[in-house]
Amino acid sequence: MLNGFRKVRAAIFASAFVFVASTPTLSADAWQSEVLRDHPLVGKIYDVSSASFISRKDLLGLISTSRHVLLGEIHDNADHHALQAEIIEALAEQKRRPRVVMEMLEKAPPTLIDSQNAIERKDSSHTSHVIDNFRRWWTKSGWPDFEIYAPIFTKTLASGLRLATSNMQGTSSTTIETLLTTAALSRLHEEALNEELEISHCGVLPDNVIPKIAVAQRKRDIKLALAMRAAHATGGDGTVLIAGSGHARKDRGVPHYLEHFGESSATINFREVTEGKTEPLDLIEPGEADYIWFTPRRKREDPCIALRKRFGKTKAN
Repeated sequence: MLNGFRKVRAAIFASAFVFVASTPTLSADAWQSEVLRDHPLVGKIYDVSSASFISRKDLLGLISTSRHVLLGEIHDNADHHALQAEIIEALAEQKRRPRVVMEMLEKAPPTLIDSQNAIERKDSSHTSHVIDNFRRWWTKSGWPDFEIYAPIFTKTLASGLRLATSNMQGTSSTTIETLLTTAALSRLHEEALNEELEISHCGVLPDNVIPKIAVAQRKRDIKLALAMRAAHATGGDGTVLIAGSGHARKDRGVPHYLEHFGESSATINFREVTEGKTEPLDLIEPGEADYIWFTPRRKREDPCIALRKRFGKTKAN
């Protein structure tokens, strides 16, 4: 969960969400995130390649041609997960049958993943039973409250789609090490990743630790890319990845490795707005995503407070 302290990138939309032709804004009471609901960028979708705002309908059309769709999140934002769920449902309504790969299900037991297989032969009560099984396992997983992720499970299973494991423990270490070399990041992207990790860990970690964390991050990205390919190969019509926005980054995350394999992808990163920054490019890093969806901010404590207390350090100048 290296993304937990990153610059917040999250998004929401109400459960009644539909893809319509206009670029929307929501009334303040429609958002679950509490902060900056009236910011001028909130609710807008930015197409990075055309440097313009697009509608939800346009977004759905654009991502529908990609084999893999990555939905970058911040883990504790309930609104963010509601939006991911609605995008999954919308793809299913287009007759797409992607497998939904979740970063969070890496350690889910195979029996839990396989329990979905009986749903098509059962009624809706069995779907609820399967979701309850995931809920019970989730409580010990270390991830944020299951209820904020529940819309993803509900919409996925109700749409006749299936969740897929992100567990690639069977992949040899040699394969991973080889891909670290053959699909290496550029020096620019390596340095940017190191800088991001240093900032996200509030400047409290020793300099020699950051490169080790960066390698671990890259190995995780490789495993997620392999999991997406495996899910597609075993019956999926492409995949949707639910993961932290750092993993979903177009330039140095999972899409980098999918591109190495010659597979198309589209990344949507969800971005909380910042007070005083009202232009899209004020909040977008070059190369990070194909589309940015702007949302209000979730109210939360500064994660650096706990980290600095733990390591006994003050904020670096």
